[in-house]
Amino acid sequence: MKILWKMRVLLRRRKLDAEMSEEMRMHLEMLAEKKRATGMSAEEARFAARREFGGVEQVKERCRDERGFAWLEHFWRDLRFAARGLRKNPGFTFVVVAVLAVGIGANSAVFSIIDALMLRPLPVADPGRLMVAAATGPVDAHKRFPYSLFDRTGTNFPMPYPFFGHFREQSRTVDVAAVSGWTVMRPLAVAGGDDGHADSVNIEEVSGNYFSMLGVGAVLGRTLLPEDDAPGKAASVAVISYEFWRQRFDADPAVLGRILRLDNFPLTIVGVAARRFSGARVGNAVALWVPINLSAQIDANAPWGAAALSSATTPWINLLVWRHRGVSAEQATAELDLIYQRKLVQMDPQRVRVPGGAEKDERWLEQHLALLPAGNGYAGVRSAYRQPASILMAIVLFMQLVACANVTGLLLARGARRQREFALRATLGASRARLVGQMLTESLLLAGIAGAIGLLLAEAGTRLLANAVAGVRLWADWRTIGFTSVVTLVTGLTFGLVSGWRLSRDRLAAGIREADGPRRQWLNTLLVIGQVGLALVLLVVAGLFTRTLYNLVHADMGFQREQRVLFDLNIPSSYQPTQRNAFYQRTTEAIAALPGVDSVSPYQGFEVLGDTAFVLGFAVDGYVPPLGEEMYAKIGRVGPHFFRTMGIPIVRGRDFGRTDDDAKSSGSAPLVMSEWSARRLFGDANPIGRHIKMRDDFEVVGVARDVKYHDVRENPGFVFYMPLAMWPNEYRVTFVVRTRGRAATSAGELRSAVQTIDARAQISSVRTIAERLDQNVSRDRLIARLAEFFGALAVVFASLGLFGLMSFSVGQRTKEFGVRLALGAAPGDILGAVIWRGLLLGVMGSGVGMVGAWGLTGFISGLLYEVPSTDPLTFVLAAFGLMLIVLLASVLPARRAAKVDPMVALRCE
Repeated sequence: MKILWKMRVLLRRRKLDAEMSEEMRMHLEMLAEKKRATGMSAEEARFAARREFGGVEQVKERCRDERGFAWLEHFWRDLRFAARGLRKNPGFTFVVVAVLAVGIGANSAVFSIIDALMLRPLPVADPGRLMVAAATGPVDAHKRFPYSLFDRTGTNFPMPYPFFGHFREQSRTVDVAAVSGWTVMRPLAVAGGDDGHADSVNIEEVSGNYFSMLGVGAVLGRTLLPEDDAPGKAASVAVISYEFWRQRFDADPAVLGRILRLDNFPLTIVGVAARRFSGARVGNAVALWVPINLSAQIDANAPWGAAALSSATTPWINLLVWRHRGVSAEQATAELDLIYQRKLVQMDPQRVRVPGGAEKDERWLEQHLALLPAGNGYAGVRSAYRQPASILMAIVLFMQLVACANVTGLLLARGARRQREFALRATLGASRARLVGQMLTESLLLAGIAGAIGLLLAEAGTRLLANAVAGVRLWADWRTIGFTSVVTLVTGLTFGLVSGWRLSRDRLAAGIREADGPRRQWLNTLLVIGQVGLALVLLVVAGLFTRTLYNLVHADMGFQREQRVLFDLNIPSSYQPTQRNAFYQRTTEAIAALPGVDSVSPYQGFEVLGDTAFVLGFAVDGYVPPLGEEMYAKIGRVGPHFFRTMGIPIVRGRDFGRTDDDAKSSGSAPLVMSEWSARRLFGDANPIGRHIKMRDDFEVVGVARDVKYHDVRENPGFVFYMPLAMWPNEYRVTFVVRTRGRAATSAGELRSAVQTIDARAQISSVRTIAERLDQNVSRDRLIARLAEFFGALAVVFASLGLFGLMSFSVGQRTKEFGVRLALGAAPGDILGAVIWRGLLLGVMGSGVGMVGAWGLTGFISGLLYEVPSTDPLTFVLAAFGLMLIVLLASVLPARRAAKVDPMVALRCE
């Protein structure tokens, strides 16, 4: 009740003050009346009553302290006073708020990336109980399917589909859902839509219990049901994502019942998933979910084939695991691992060497099932952006330190001009705590205004970053607001306490006498040196990332980038292998006939430049691999003239020709290998005519130049090429089109050429090689551009801090400069002295920054390419550029000092 009464007092302060004044007036009058009754005159009685009562204002203050929250009233008065002071100094207020707002906004925007990639839980029910199953162990622990081959990148954990039913039936501690092991871009058209246009979108095939297990609902219609995923009679239905519904259908509520054509397979839309849900795989925003048992029809021509649903040796699905309440991760792992190993024994009983199964092969025992946390999502781009996001946050925090130091210096400079005010308030009874509290209130007010503006800047920055981080949806929510609030509070407390503590330590009496005289500036000097040092660290980091981006963009990938257009082609699943070969050949001829086209070739199997990578184990007679070397090769299936079209030289032997299409039936199949593969397997010997054993026997007919198809940073490995026509059971291929001169082939021309052969064929992802490679370095471009931006901001803040210190110093030394000029000093001497002091501060700051950068850049070495983390050129250029900025920041105050009128200065003295 007492607290409620005090809160009521705060809301009725003016009325209660008036009542208190009236009560005290009546009390003084009654006391004076008593004095007059003793024989005093009216005037003597009034003075006697006041002496006995005491100071009226002091009594009022004590009463106010008793009746309410004194600290809150003091804060409110300090806040009003600070607001009036800032309003009277708009220039100072604008600069401080702008500096802080940019720093806080940058922190919040980068936090949104880290939150989306690593912190934000999936919009599912109780995400802490969601896990993903992963097979672990050496590559050769099980001879039927090498899980580690897929698991080594940390992005996929596939298993055969029958394992899903096995776990679902036998587990008592978890629920299990199946998801296609990789999200594949597929052409999707709307029946009756615009001219048969197909969008390339991410499709996921999921079990019927996927949505219900995750607790994800629908904003429109319904989600998939278990009966939709009945084996052998799965329903041709689909659930679309909220984003796809909004972008493709303009959030039309009549979308239910519309027909989509996925690779010409009809699907009926039955629902729109919850707004924020785009799948459990981070960085692969899904547009469409379909029952996984439709795979036999949708993926009839896919690499895993129509029989994948029944195959116990074709790993292609992920298993999402939902722990029951009260079940620990260890308990669930132990149960599923036991079920997993029993299943492996059933698949391959020959692995049990001792009768009765008392002992097993040691390699067999190394194969286990692990459960990894998936409440924040799994796989996707998380592993690629984890370290860069952390480094970006460190860069932004460094910039925030520069901003805080800058604002602290500005407050100290402003406080020096207010020293007479602080000294007078202390003389009148204000304690040091009250003076620090006043400065702290002013700092928090500035930080609060900057925080509000910074949140708006963060929202705009988040939208820009959303375009840079492909597949990750960024938005400012309560987590971003909470982080921004914490950064704002810490920032305000930091520079408020430092400036308040420094100003409150000055001799107050001296402040009254010498408010305009020289004062110690050691803290201001240290702040400027620190700003310059931090700015140099950020400039070095930005320089290293910029050089890395340049090296990546201009790296030699082994093929030509210019005048090459790529597109993906999907053909009807009803085509037989011989029909597909004929269709590829007719498509090649039709596109080659287009104006400006020099050559065309289909291919399949090269990740960034195509759809996905194929990897097969192989053996070579006479070659014994070193211990630990994996005998697996990346396989490219290519059409005739592929190497000429891509601009890849054949350094030995020959290219594929039309006569190679049927070579498999007459003996060994032809194979072209990379230079590195030839050197690794055959040394200096001629590889032409040698045989490679994979699923079939291959004869080496050529050696092609080494190529980096996936990433500039990728390590060399075995790369083999074989004719596409020999294995045409693919649902999708990529075509490369080489154009002449400046001619470019449009998507419309390509679509028309393909659909003249078969109107059901769909093309998608039409772009140049340069565009696909550009997308491949999007992460490095994001880091480099943000590092450049934040480094430039840090330099601006540091130069503002140096300019402010030099201007303040010149203002305090005006009388000194006037005396020196009156005694015969030349203006050039004054100019040189001021500039020299600025350069000295810059050199000291650069020295600190050099040491800091030398020690810190080692943490980013893993993200650099062909540039060492201690690159001397980058360090020298960064220091030289920063010293130029320091020189410019010192020139203007120096010129003002050199123009001091001696007579004016002496008259002031």
